[in-house]
Amino acid sequence: MDTNTPQEPSKMQQVLAVLQEKGYTEDQIAEVMDQIGQMAFNQLYAASEALFEDEDFVAIGEAANPEELQKKIFEVYEKRTGESPQVQLNTFLDTVATNFLDSVSNPSESPTPPAADSK
Repeated sequence: MDTNTPQEPSKMQQVLAVLQEKGYTEDQIAEVMDQIGQMAFNQLYAASEALFEDEDFVAIGEAANPEELQKKIFEVYEKRTGESPQVQLNTFLDTVATNFLDSVSNPSESPTPPAADSK
């Protein structure tokens, strides 16, 4: 295996490149990526609810801030499934990126950047 061969960009990197090519601003790209990240986390939590026990919800409910909440959910998820939550998140992100890249390959469905806010 040649370790000097350049790696293919990840699907999320390809999404970023497409958004840049389409004229999205850095702020718009950051917003899109934040929304995708939130969707991934929400999907993980929704899938996890069936696995969590009452004691898990108590521990999660004691989180003092969003970062601690995410950390506790990840800990409980790994405890209950024996799998890193990052695997589930990566699967979701890969699916979103694949769907997005498929849509841009069809010009009639290609995304265009939203109009800049006139604040």
